[in-house]
Amino acid sequence: HNLGNTCFMNSSIACLSNCTELTRYFLTDKYKQDINTKNKEGLEGKLASAWYNLLREYWMTNTRCGNPSSVKNQVAKKAKKFSNFNQQDSNEFMTVFLEILGEDLNKAKKKVYRELKEQQIGESDLDAAFRFWNLHVERNNSIITDLFHGLLKSTIICPNCGFKSIS
Repeated sequence: HNLGNTCFMNSSIACLSNCTELTRYFLTDKYKQDINTKNKEGLEGKLASAWYNLLREYWMTNTRCGNPSSVKNQVAKKAKKFSNFNQQDSNEFMTVFLEILGEDLNKAKKKVYRELKEQQIGESDLDAAFRFWNLHVERNNSIITDLFHGLLKSTIICPNCGFKSIS
């Protein structure tokens, strides 16, 4: 159902509901063991539950269309810009949705801050990538991380002194 100017959301939902690994994770109830009710950055599993209900409606009933209002309402609790019915950007909605869903399902119970140090002199790209990825997963450990996160190598060189910074 288009709730009124929500085609941006519906296109994101259509894409994500057709992500086989994510949908299987929800429809086989595996998500329930990962709900993090204590993570203040998430919604105590409420978005995960709303997503599960919508996926069930799409994939396990004979309905021709689903009602995404519960998903929209949960996202709007963390991202107020989605609380109205104004036109929005589908990529921005999907990014926010995945961030909140990732926090709802985050297996990292304590998000300890660790400083990310640049690639060290003599450290291989592979070793630096493993170090960066392990630090990331310590704070973000969910099916969302597994399916949608990755690494990007950034190299900055000062034009004046030639200092090179690699992250």
